[in-house]
Amino acid sequence: MRVLFLSAWVASSAYAADIPKEAALPVNDALNDAAMQARNFGMGGAFHAVGYGTEGVNGNPAMLSMYKRYQLVLGGAWDIPNGYGFGGVSVVDSATSELAYGQSYTLVTFDSPHGRSVAHLNTTSIAYAFGDFLHIGVNARYQLITGPYATNSITMGAGAAVRLFDVWVVGFSGHNLIPVASPLVNRYFVLSTSASFGTFTPSFEWRMDFNAAFPRWAWATGLEWIAGDVVPIRAGFTWDNITGTRYLSAGLGFVTQGVGVDVSYRHELGGYNGRLVAVSLTLQSR
Repeated sequence: MRVLFLSAWVASSAYAADIPKEAALPVNDALNDAAMQARNFGMGGAFHAVGYGTEGVNGNPAMLSMYKRYQLVLGGAWDIPNGYGFGGVSVVDSATSELAYGQSYTLVTFDSPHGRSVAHLNTTSIAYAFGDFLHIGVNARYQLITGPYATNSITMGAGAAVRLFDVWVVGFSGHNLIPVASPLVNRYFVLSTSASFGTFTPSFEWRMDFNAAFPRWAWATGLEWIAGDVVPIRAGFTWDNITGTRYLSAGLGFVTQGVGVDVSYRHELGGYNGRLVAVSLTLQSR
């Protein structure tokens, strides 16, 4: 695996060396959005420190070992005004051994100013917990993207998360750390936090992008309240100065022992008038 990562890094770096920094503009967030499930959209995209689902496979991989479970999630999202959509399947096993494992496949289709693209994303993640305090994780993603800025490449991410006072989680993660010669695969970093007060979970994250000649930032915040222990109610807001977008979002769910269904809606304020609907089905056992 180390040889594979090293070979991919050398090949990608050699190709990317000839691409000016400004080639990262404009930023297309389609692949980053495809890392989320309906629950994450409902909470404004502030999901990197919330590890209840399989979002850690493509988000902060350290979150995979935060909670013990077997989990399968089928999900997708559609933004008809912007011609954007994705669907995929992801699994997590953090109960069999101390080394948590996650796997996902996502098919993404989206438009850019230069034409239509289709992406096949395959991600493998692992995480290890040092006690119940410190969690460390890494992931590797293979992306096959056709259309403008096509690429057939491998990148990786890494993250850490700490649990404080049994209720507070703070995480930091780096994404697309292996350079890829496509502006669709941008390196970025996320500082995230969430707290769990029984049925109430607030979250916040700050995303950092250093691909242009000047740093760019985005932040998102969200909350979840589970009414009657079976109906999650979610809301969130995103202020993104990397892509120049602003979003309001909301979501509902229904959870029982071992099964969950979630639906979310994300409304873009101005910009490209995005109207995204996300749905996911979760099967879980402990």
